[in-house]
Amino acid sequence: MWSWIKKNPWIAGAIAVLCLGALASAYDSYRHRSMLAEAKKAEKEQAQKIEMMEKEAALKDEAFRKAIGATEIPLKNALQGVREAKASLAQVEASRRGPWMAPAVDNGDLVARFEKAIAGIK
Repeated sequence: MWSWIKKNPWIAGAIAVLCLGALASAYDSYRHRSMLAEAKKAEKEQAQKIEMMEKEAALKDEAFRKAIGATEIPLKNALQGVREAKASLAQVEASRRGPWMAPAVDNGDLVARFEKAIAGIK
């Protein structure tokens, strides 16, 4: 073999260069594949994180909607009660501002109930 290399140095040199090129290419291919595998793994992890975050956001959104839905009716009822109280206060205030006149009572039963109410207050 050494005798052939000594007889054909250009061919042997070309073969050696080709072998070194093939080794370098194989190494680069191996390195590229490992980088590609790492990138795929990182992409998969990121996709899982995104999916998990989307699920958490959906659960939080649903919980928020349930909380709003649970409090919406009581809030509406409370607002309606406030409006009614405001209206009745406005009526009371209007009646207090006007001149007070004693009711004309012809019925003795009404007078008795009024006196009971006053006794109950005392």
